[in-house]
Amino acid sequence: WRDGGTDATSIDLRLTTDPPARTAEFRAFGNAEGAPILQSGPQDPTATPRFLIPAYADAHRETMRIVLEPTEGPFEVFGITGRMGWSGTKMSVKVERDGADPACLHRVRDWHPDWQRLYLYDLPLGELPVVQPGDAITVQCQYDNTIANPNVRDLVQDVGLDEPFDMELGSSRMDEMCFA
Repeated sequence: WRDGGTDATSIDLRLTTDPPARTAEFRAFGNAEGAPILQSGPQDPTATPRFLIPAYADAHRETMRIVLEPTEGPFEVFGITGRMGWSGTKMSVKVERDGADPACLHRVRDWHPDWQRLYLYDLPLGELPVVQPGDAITVQCQYDNTIANPNVRDLVQDVGLDEPFDMELGSSRMDEMCFA
Protein backbone atom coordinates (compact mmCIF):
# COMPACT_ATOMS: atom_id res chain seq x y z
CA TRP A 1 0.00 0.00 0.00
CA ARG A 2 1.07 3.57 -0.55
CA ASP A 3 1.46 4.32 3.14
CA GLY A 4 3.38 1.08 3.74
CA GLY A 5 0.48 -0.44 5.70
CA THR A 6 -0.84 -3.96 5.44
CA ASP A 7 -3.91 -4.95 3.46
CA ALA A 8 -6.62 -5.73 6.03
CA THR A 9 -9.25 -6.91 3.54
CA SER A 10 -11.16 -9.98 4.71
CA ILE A 11 -14.26 -11.93 3.82
CA ASP A 12 -16.52 -14.01 6.03
CA LEU A 13 -18.74 -16.57 4.32
CA ARG A 14 -21.38 -18.61 6.10
CA LEU A 15 -23.36 -21.46 4.58
CA THR A 16 -27.01 -21.90 5.47
CA THR A 17 -29.98 -23.86 4.26
CA ASP A 18 -32.39 -21.04 5.22
CA PRO A 19 -33.72 -18.97 2.33
CA PRO A 20 -32.52 -15.37 2.27
CA ALA A 21 -34.68 -12.77 4.00
CA ARG A 22 -34.31 -10.46 0.98
CA THR A 23 -33.25 -10.94 -2.60
CA ALA A 24 -32.14 -8.43 -5.20
CA GLU A 25 -32.38 -8.45 -8.95
CA PHE A 26 -31.50 -6.04 -11.71
CA ARG A 27 -34.15 -5.31 -14.33
CA ALA A 28 -33.81 -3.30 -17.53
CA PHE A 29 -36.79 -1.47 -19.00
CA GLY A 30 -36.79 0.05 -22.47
CA ASN A 31 -34.84 -0.38 -25.70
CA ALA A 32 -37.86 -1.82 -27.49
CA GLU A 33 -37.84 -1.86 -31.28
CA GLY A 34 -41.60 -1.62 -31.58
CA ALA A 35 -45.05 -1.76 -30.04
CA PRO A 36 -46.40 -2.41 -27.51
CA ILE A 37 -43.47 -1.16 -25.40
CA LEU A 38 -42.22 1.52 -27.80
CA GLN A 39 -44.85 4.25 -27.94
CA SER A 40 -45.79 6.19 -31.07
CA GLY A 41 -44.18 9.59 -31.30
CA PRO A 42 -44.93 12.75 -33.26
CA GLN A 43 -41.95 12.21 -35.58
CA ASP A 44 -42.74 8.60 -36.47
CA PRO A 45 -43.16 8.36 -40.27
CA THR A 46 -46.20 6.05 -39.92
CA ALA A 47 -48.71 5.09 -37.24
CA THR A 48 -46.42 2.18 -36.33
CA PRO A 49 -43.86 3.17 -33.67
CA ARG A 50 -40.25 3.22 -34.83
CA PHE A 51 -37.14 4.08 -32.84
CA LEU A 52 -35.48 6.64 -35.08
CA ILE A 53 -33.77 9.90 -34.15
CA PRO A 54 -33.62 11.96 -37.32
CA ALA A 55 -30.54 13.98 -38.20
CA TYR A 56 -30.98 17.62 -37.12
CA ALA A 57 -33.78 16.83 -34.62
CA ASP A 58 -33.05 18.95 -31.55
CA ALA A 59 -35.78 17.81 -29.10
CA HIS A 60 -36.72 14.33 -30.31
CA ARG A 61 -38.37 12.01 -27.77
CA GLU A 62 -38.68 8.26 -27.58
CA THR A 63 -40.95 6.71 -24.96
CA MET A 64 -41.09 3.17 -23.63
CA ARG A 65 -44.00 1.96 -21.47
CA ILE A 66 -43.81 -1.39 -19.70
CA VAL A 67 -46.71 -2.81 -17.64
CA LEU A 68 -45.66 -5.28 -14.96
CA GLU A 69 -47.41 -8.63 -15.07
CA PRO A 70 -49.71 -9.58 -12.14
CA THR A 71 -47.04 -12.04 -10.97
CA GLU A 72 -44.22 -9.42 -11.00
CA GLY A 73 -43.59 -7.62 -7.73
CA PRO A 74 -43.93 -5.95 -5.47
CA PHE A 75 -40.37 -4.63 -5.68
CA GLU A 76 -38.57 -2.06 -3.59
CA VAL A 77 -36.49 0.06 -5.95
CA PHE A 78 -33.08 0.64 -4.33
CA GLY A 79 -31.44 2.30 -7.32
CA ILE A 80 -31.78 3.35 -10.95
CA THR A 81 -29.44 3.51 -13.89
CA GLY A 82 -30.10 5.16 -17.21
CA ARG A 83 -28.61 4.53 -20.62
CA MET A 84 -28.57 6.71 -23.70
CA GLY A 85 -25.84 7.38 -26.21
CA TRP A 86 -24.23 10.45 -27.72
CA SER A 87 -27.32 12.42 -28.70
CA GLY A 88 -29.18 11.89 -25.40
CA THR A 89 -30.00 15.03 -23.40
CA LYS A 90 -32.79 14.22 -20.90
CA MET A 91 -34.33 11.15 -19.32
CA SER A 92 -37.17 10.42 -16.95
CA VAL A 93 -38.44 7.21 -15.38
CA LYS A 94 -41.93 7.27 -13.89
CA VAL A 95 -44.27 4.71 -12.38
CA GLU A 96 -48.06 4.90 -12.84
CA ARG A 97 -50.48 3.11 -10.57
CA ASP A 98 -54.28 2.85 -10.86
CA GLY A 99 -54.81 6.25 -12.50
CA ALA A 100 -52.83 8.14 -9.84
CA ASP A 101 -50.39 10.84 -10.87
CA PRO A 102 -47.14 9.29 -12.07
CA ALA A 103 -44.37 9.10 -9.46
CA CYS A 104 -40.91 10.09 -10.67
CA LEU A 105 -38.22 7.49 -9.96
CA HIS A 106 -35.40 9.12 -11.93
CA ARG A 107 -34.84 12.34 -13.87
CA VAL A 108 -31.78 13.64 -15.67
CA ARG A 109 -32.03 17.12 -17.14
CA ASP A 110 -28.64 17.38 -18.83
CA TRP A 111 -27.42 13.89 -19.79
CA HIS A 112 -23.81 13.02 -20.43
CA PRO A 113 -22.75 9.57 -21.72
CA ASP A 114 -20.22 9.24 -18.86
CA TRP A 115 -23.08 8.97 -16.34
CA GLN A 116 -23.91 5.33 -17.04
CA ARG A 117 -23.80 3.97 -13.53
CA LEU A 118 -26.15 2.84 -10.78
CA TYR A 119 -27.56 5.60 -8.60
CA LEU A 120 -28.80 4.42 -5.20
CA TYR A 121 -31.62 6.01 -3.23
CA ASP A 122 -30.49 7.42 0.12
CA LEU A 123 -33.35 5.77 2.01
CA PRO A 124 -33.55 2.86 4.44
CA LEU A 125 -35.25 -0.39 3.48
CA GLY A 126 -38.97 -0.02 3.97
CA GLU A 127 -38.92 3.62 2.77
CA LEU A 128 -37.75 2.91 -0.79
CA PRO A 129 -40.12 3.43 -3.74
CA VAL A 130 -42.20 0.32 -4.41
CA VAL A 131 -43.32 -0.95 -7.81
CA GLN A 132 -46.43 -3.15 -7.67
CA PRO A 133 -47.86 -5.80 -10.02
CA GLY A 134 -49.82 -4.04 -12.77
CA ASP A 135 -47.88 -0.76 -12.45
CA ALA A 136 -46.72 0.88 -15.66
CA ILE A 137 -43.11 2.05 -15.90
CA THR A 138 -42.49 4.80 -18.44
CA VAL A 139 -38.96 5.55 -19.64
CA GLN A 140 -38.76 8.71 -21.74
CA CYS A 141 -35.56 9.86 -23.42
CA GLN A 142 -34.93 13.12 -25.24
CA TYR A 143 -32.27 13.62 -27.90
CA ASP A 144 -30.49 16.47 -29.66
CA ASN A 145 -29.08 15.08 -32.89
CA THR A 146 -27.59 18.38 -34.08
CA ILE A 147 -24.08 19.83 -34.26
CA ALA A 148 -25.11 22.15 -31.40
CA ASN A 149 -24.87 19.08 -29.12
CA PRO A 150 -21.13 18.78 -28.32
CA ASN A 151 -21.39 14.98 -27.95
CA VAL A 152 -22.90 14.62 -31.43
CA ARG A 153 -20.33 17.05 -32.84
CA ASP A 154 -17.51 14.94 -31.36
CA LEU A 155 -19.05 11.68 -32.63
CA VAL A 156 -19.53 13.05 -36.14
CA GLN A 157 -15.92 14.24 -36.25
CA ASP A 158 -14.58 10.98 -34.76
CA VAL A 159 -16.26 8.87 -37.46
CA GLY A 160 -15.14 11.18 -40.25
CA LEU A 161 -18.49 12.73 -41.21
CA ASP A 162 -19.43 16.36 -41.77
CA GLU A 163 -22.97 16.32 -40.44
CA PRO A 164 -25.37 14.37 -38.19
CA PHE A 165 -27.01 11.17 -39.42
CA ASP A 166 -30.23 9.35 -38.53
CA MET A 167 -29.74 7.20 -35.44
CA GLU A 168 -31.56 3.95 -34.82
CA LEU A 169 -31.84 1.61 -31.86
CA GLY A 170 -28.73 -0.47 -31.35
CA SER A 171 -25.56 -0.97 -29.36
CA SER A 172 -22.90 0.29 -31.73
CA ARG A 173 -21.23 3.65 -31.24
CA MET A 174 -23.36 5.23 -33.96
CA ASP A 175 -26.67 3.90 -32.58
CA GLU A 176 -28.85 5.16 -29.75
CA MET A 177 -30.72 3.57 -26.89
CA CYS A 178 -33.24 4.40 -24.19
CA PHE A 179 -33.46 2.20 -21.12
CA ALA A 180 -33.34 2.28 -17.36
